[in-house]
Amino acid sequence: MEPKIIRVSDFQDKQLFCVDCGCPFIWSAPEQAFFKSKGFNTIPKRCKPCRDYRRLSLVLDDRPSAVQVVHQDGERHDS
Repeated sequence: MEPKIIRVSDFQDKQLFCVDCGCPFIWSAPEQAFFKSKGFNTIPKRCKPCRDYRRLSLVLDDRPSAVQVVHQDGERHDS
């Protein structure tokens, strides 16, 4: 069986909202194609700053006070 060809042009950018901070973020067509190529069937729930914050807080043994989220628009807040 031949592998299925996944084209970025088969996808469109989608605006999603972060479950942690509520900010909108774009799930780009290339990211969607990557998810599909890896067999992922889920949609991202968090924006990049909140994903990074979550990963870092897990690494720091859940000590999030050392981390502050800064979004692309410059808004700062704790998650």
